[in-house]
Order: sequence, then C-alpha cells, then structure tokens
Amino acid sequence: MKLILFFGIMLFSYQSEAALDEAVISTEGKTCSVHYLTTKTKFNWTIKVDPKNCQDGLVNGYTSVQFYSPRKELTETLTGFFNQGYWTADFPATGRLIERSSPEENVQTLSFLLGKDEEANITYIGQLRAHREENRSYGAFLGCPDFRVLVVVSDPKVFQNQAFQDKIVNQGLKYAHQYCAKLDVMALFGATSEKDPEIIFQMQVDTVTGDRYIVPLPEKKPPQKNTLPSEIREEKTDFLLSVKPDAEKTKVSYTHNSSLQIPKLSPLKIKEEKESLNHLQILSKISKSPVDGRAVVHIQKVLLDGTGITDLPTEVQLLYYPNLKPGWAVIEGSMNNNKIQVSNIQFCEQEWCQDVP
Repeated sequence: MKLILFFGIMLFSYQSEAALDEAVISTEGKTCSVHYLTTKTKFNWTIKVDPKNCQDGLVNGYTSVQFYSPRKELTETLTGFFNQGYWTADFPATGRLIERSSPEENVQTLSFLLGKDEEANITYIGQLRAHREENRSYGAFLGCPDFRVLVVVSDPKVFQNQAFQDKIVNQGLKYAHQYCAKLDVMALFGATSEKDPEIIFQMQVDTVTGDRYIVPLPEKKPPQKNTLPSEIREEKTDFLLSVKPDAEKTKVSYTHNSSLQIPKLSPLKIKEEKESLNHLQILSKISKSPVDGRAVVHIQKVLLDGTGITDLPTEVQLLYYPNLKPGWAVIEGSMNNNKIQVSNIQFCEQEWCQDVP
C-alpha cells in the first residue's frame, strides 16, 4: 500500500522566470508552435507536425512533433498528447489551461480545468508535474499514479461538511479514473480561487484501501516586530507539493458518530530514517562536498539511463546502480547536490521499510 501526503508552505502561483525555462518552437511558416521546456538555447529551431493537430497556432491533441536543428537535422520526436502546446505524453489533459508555475527547483507544474458542477458552483482543477532530466530539458507533464485535484468553491465552510467531502471525493475519483489506468493516491485541496489559491483544506485518499486523511494546515506565523513592511510575508500552503507522512495527519473514521482518530503512524526509528536524508542534504550543502550516509527512500521511477528518482521523503536522484526499481528501499551512498551515488541498496516490502532492521 502506498501512502503519500501532500503539503507545502509556498504559494501556488509562485514563479521564478529563470526557473520556467521555456522555448517556443514553431514550424517554418510560423503557423504552429510548441512550448519546449529546456535551459538550452533553441534559436532558429523548427518543428514539423500534422496541420490538423494545430489549434489557434499551438499543437493540440494526440500527435507526433519532430524537432529540427538550425542545420535541418532531426534531433528529437515527441509523441503523445499535447494541450495548447504543452506535451502531456499519455495523459489526455484536454481541459482549459489555467496556469504553469515552478513551485520548486527542477519541477514544473501545469494546472488545467477538469470540470465544473454549475449547480453546486464547484470547479475542479487538475495539476500535472514535469521534472528536469539529466539533459537539462523537462520530461512530459504527468498526473498518474498520484492524482492531484484542487476544488474551488465560494464558501470555505463547506469543506467541514462530511457529505460535501464525500461528494468531492467521489467526483475527484471519477476524474482520476478517467485519466489514470493506474491510480494509487488522490490528493484533494480546497480553495476559494483558481489562481493564487490559498489552500484551506487538504485530504489524501488512498485508492487501494479507501482510507481518507485530513491533513492539518501549517499555522501562519505572525509578523516579527520591527520588520519592514516589504519583508513581512505570511506562510501559505503551496498547491500540491509532497512531503513525508508523519503522526500529525488525522485519519477520518467514517463511523456512525463520525469521530476523529489520530493513529500512531510514525515509530521513532522510522522518523529518524526519514530525517536522515534531509540531514545528508543539509550536511552536503554546508560542506559543499559529498557526504556518506544511509536513508530510507521511496523510488518513484527509474529513467532510461538508469537514474532513480525518489519522491519520499523528498526528491533526489539516485545515480546509476544495477537493478534499481520503483519501491521502498534502504540506500547507502554518497550525497552531493541532491544526487546520491549509491553504493548499496536493500529493497523493502513494507512502507518506510519497517520490515528492515
């Protein structure tokens, strides 16, 4: 069973122009374009695409796009779904795009309209994520198997109503199953605006067990005394960032009396293992040199070059090591700049490797 909590302390709409790394590449006649996410200069590059897959000057729908260098050499072909010029691979995100942002280093997010409940005045927004790869370009925007949904309403009090929670969970799952052949976790977020949303409600739904967890929001810090107005900033929750699960999450028990329970989910040993990866990152940044250590991680995916990408307790790259595969593992290696040269690995059966001494 895979449990992931989503939580953050940044603004959804936060964008660093330098971090967005976007090049607009067009056909020779400038009739159709794609948004190519890369740090590489793409001046005078061109694309070829079937004209029927061009809408309002941007590539849309399922198609293949060929990329040509200024020397007219074919360098790359992207095949899959495109939404208003953005490549979403096998994810058919055809809804209206709302915003693209860069909430964290080497991560791009793309928000799109899932649908609306006009009668109840509810808007459902999905979010896709793309990660920067070794070649400094980004992969496709993906939304599975962890599906993220922002639910926008006018009255924030409705999120405290269990019937309303059931309604948005059921509708969210309908959207998730529409897009995802494999679905592990759905994260629901509540807000009262589409853009620059201040998150006021968070719930995680484990689609395997049906468990639901309401995630407590971080408290806003009061402004410090003698602080200049320009330096006063309130902490708000980011839209769909992920962190490790801990004992602060509250499990909703759907019994007849709708009581709340707080299970003991974080033994001390597991907590220490989760913190050790963060500790390695800090030591590596301070010393500006590799730091050896051991940590429990969840490997989300393995790239074609053998690099492993973790998503818990945070995102790091596991440099090539034989037989890397997705799943929980205890790793040993050398951390440097959010990359670990793995020297040993032991895969686990249970979450957070609770079956490993």
